[in-house]
Amino acid sequence: MLEHGLRLAREVAPPTPKGQRGRPWRYDHGLYLALLLFRAFFHLTYRKTEALLQDLMEAPLPLPSVLGPLRGAAPGPQAPGGPTGEAFPRAGGPPLLSGCDTRFIYYWMRSCDFLQIREGSGQPYISDRALKELVLLLPLLPEQRAIAHILGTLDDKIELNRRMSETLEAMARALFKAWFVDFEPVRAKMEGRWQRGQSFPGLPAHLYDLFPDRLVDSELGPIPEGWKVGTLADLAVLNPEVWKTETRPAKIIYVDLSNSKRGRIESLTAYDSADAPSRAQRVLRPGDTIVGTVRPGNGSYAFIAEGGLTGSTGFAVLRPRAAHYAEVVYLAATAPDNIDRLAHLADGAAYPAVRPEVVAATPVVCPGDEVLARFSQAAGPALAKIAQNERASRTLAALRDALLPKLIRGEIRVKDVEWFLGERRL
Repeated sequence: MLEHGLRLAREVAPPTPKGQRGRPWRYDHGLYLALLLFRAFFHLTYRKTEALLQDLMEAPLPLPSVLGPLRGAAPGPQAPGGPTGEAFPRAGGPPLLSGCDTRFIYYWMRSCDFLQIREGSGQPYISDRALKELVLLLPLLPEQRAIAHILGTLDDKIELNRRMSETLEAMARALFKAWFVDFEPVRAKMEGRWQRGQSFPGLPAHLYDLFPDRLVDSELGPIPEGWKVGTLADLAVLNPEVWKTETRPAKIIYVDLSNSKRGRIESLTAYDSADAPSRAQRVLRPGDTIVGTVRPGNGSYAFIAEGGLTGSTGFAVLRPRAAHYAEVVYLAATAPDNIDRLAHLADGAAYPAVRPEVVAATPVVCPGDEVLARFSQAAGPALAKIAQNERASRTLAALRDALLPKLIRGEIRVKDVEWFLGERRL
C-alpha cells in the first residue's frame, strides 16, 4: 500500500473539485493516504503512524524495511534490515498535506470501509486503480481542526483510561507476585527486614502475624510453612453455568475471544437470543475469570466485573468458590508465565487449543483463608477501578463511533468554528 502511494505521489494530482456550499476541497497527497491505509490495515496508532511518516521524511530508508507484505494479512511493519529496495527520497518543498489537519485525515481513514475496495480472494490487495479512484473531500482547515479536536478528545480520554488501567494492573500483579510467588513478606521476616510493630512496603504492621517466618520444601520448591500446593480448581469452579432453553434471556450481551485482549473487554455485542452465535453459551457473573482456550497465547482473558454477560464456549470460566478468592484466581490464571505455559500445551494445527480442565489444573500455592481475604482487600480496588475505566471507555468509544461518520460527512457541523477553536486555544 505504501508502495502504491509512492507511485501515486509521482503522478500529477487530479484537478481540485468543488465541494458542497461552494467551499473549496482538495485531494489528499498520495503518500500520506497510502501511509494511513497502511496504518488502518496493520493497526498502528495515530502517533505511530505520524512518527513513521516523520522518520521517512527525515532519512532515506529502503522500502522493504518498513513495509511488510503488501498483500494479504500481515502482523505489521517489519524491522529495518530487509532486502534492499527503492530508496525513499528526502522530503523537499512544501510539507505533505499542506492546508490539511493530519488528525482529521486519520479520522477520515477510520470512517472508510477499505474492505470494499480490496481485490483478490486468497491474497487480498488494494490496486493502483482503486487508490486512484479514492476521493477525499475536505472542509476548510478550521473545521477540520474542530472535528479532529472533538473526536481526538474522546480518544485521548480512552487512552488515558487505558494507561491508568495498565498501571493499576501492573500494581496488582506486582503485589500478587510478592505475596504468592516470591513470598517476599516471609523472606523479609526470615532475614530480619520486617520486625513486629513495623510497616513493610505494601504491608501495614498489623499484618505481621499473618505470614509465617520460614519456608518449607514442596513439589513447587520452597513455600511458606502452613501453606499448601494446590490448583485453581481448589479456589474456583470451572464452567459453572450454561444457558438452558428455559433460562436463556431474550437479549444476549456477548463476549467473544476476539474482543477480549490482555485483561480488557474491548467491546460487547448485543444479539436477540435467536440470532446469537451458537457458541454464546457460558453464563458470566461478576468476579468470574475468563481465559481463552483457543490459541491461549493470544491473551484472550479478562476479569468479569458486571452482570448480564454471556461468554463464548471458547473460554474457560473460573468462578471463585468464595468472593475474596476472585482476585487471586484472576491474577494466577492470567499470569504471563501461565499464559505461556498454556500456549505451549495447546495442540492442534489449525486451531491450537487446550481443554478448560488444563486451565483449572494450573498449580497455585494456597495460603490460609485470612491471607486471601487480606489480599482481596489490597488488590480488589485496583481491579474495580480497571472495570470502571473499561465501562467508561466503551461508552466514550460508542459516542465517538456515532459522531465520527456524521462529522466526517458533514451531517453534523461545528457551529461558530472560529469561536470554538479560540476558546480551546487551537
